[in-house]
Parts: sequence; structure tokens; C-alpha cells
Amino acid sequence: MNRGWRLGLVLLLLVPLLSACGEEVDLACGSTPLGLDGSWFGAMEDDQGTLFTLEWRICGDRISGQSLSGIDYGIGGHLVRDAPGVYVAYLDDGSEARLLTAPGRDHGLMVNEFFDFSVLERGARFLPRQRYSDLDGSWNGRHARLLPSVTLVQSAWAWCGSGLCSQTRADGVSVLMDFDEFVPDYGLYRGDYEYGIAGALLSPDREVMATYTCPVGYRSPADCGFALHWRP
Repeated sequence: MNRGWRLGLVLLLLVPLLSACGEEVDLACGSTPLGLDGSWFGAMEDDQGTLFTLEWRICGDRISGQSLSGIDYGIGGHLVRDAPGVYVAYLDDGSEARLLTAPGRDHGLMVNEFFDFSVLERGARFLPRQRYSDLDGSWNGRHARLLPSVTLVQSAWAWCGSGLCSQTRADGVSVLMDFDEFVPDYGLYRGDYEYGIAGALLSPDREVMATYTCPVGYRSPADCGFALHWRP
């Protein structure tokens, strides 16, 4: 009887501690589950054309860590849903980014205010060496204008072959991107279109393509068009 009383007392003391641990985990993950939990990894190009790898570690609505080419700079942040499949990331260093996700929420296009541009894949660990022809074929997707106060999203489709990608939006506007530069270690395609520059990045599994088109004289991502495409 004495032994049972002691066991009951121990359990009674442990319950608040276990509850506190659970609360701490919940707070670390944020209060709003977004269905994005996990490590998101992929290639990134900055505004100078320098290439890196980017990793975001997401838990709930929190970005619990960010690594650039394998180096963790201790920057986190939180995510807020902006539109269906679109999230705004408010990072601890004061910067902001947008994340446009594919329907399965396992791939995303990230671009921030400094024009760091990335395609991320949940669960990816490394970048394979891509082939120039990996871009070829038909793609479904969504096109976005990332304006300061609103994100305008519409359906888009693309067909690519031999370095050319024809992209058509639901509003009927079409662009032809001509990629004459390819970096296989990052799956990056660079080129131009009728009004300016164009670029594309392939996800590590080659199932998703992120693109941008920016007119001559563009000053910020708000002047450009972005699209996230996936294999039909």
C-alpha cells in the first residue's frame, strides 16, 4: 500500500512536467498547422546570379531553421497563409519572402524581396546533376504576380523542348522563354524572353519547375512574373 501511494505521488508530480514539455513543443512549432512540416531543400539563385543551396526547416507555422549551402545562420521566422497555396514568410532578420506551393505541398517556389529565387522540395537531401533535356515535356502549373499587398495567382501551362519553353496563362497571355545557358549541378536555366530576362530551376526530383520572367529595367520581384509547374 505504501509503495502504491509513492508511485501515485510520482505520477502526480510528473503530469505537469510532461504537460509543460508538450506546450513547449507546440510553441516551438507555432500555433497554426499548415501541412508543410519537414525539411525543404533545393537550389537557389541570388540577384547577382550566384548559386547556393537553401534549406528551410518548417514546423507548424514556424521556420525553425534556415541553411544556406549547408551553413545555418540561426535565422528562423514564421509563415502566414496569403492565398490558397501561397504563404508569406516573415524572417527573424526583418526580411520577407513568398512561398508558392504545388498541389501536393511537397514542392515550392521561394522568392524574397532581394530576389533570391529558389525551388524547394520537401524531404530532398542533395542536388543531383541535371541534364539539359530534363526540362523537356508538358507542364501544368500556376503563375503568380507577387505584389506588395496582394498575390495574384492563375493557372498556367508550359511546353518545353530544346531549351525553349512556351508558357501560357489562364488569361491568355503567352511568353516564349529561350534558355541558352545551363548549370547542370544546380538545374538552372538562364535566358530571355521578348521583354527581358528569364530563368528556370528544376527541383531535385525533376518533377517541378520554377520560372521567372522580368522585363528590362525591373526593380523588384513585383515587376516580374513567377510560375511553379509540375508534371501532369
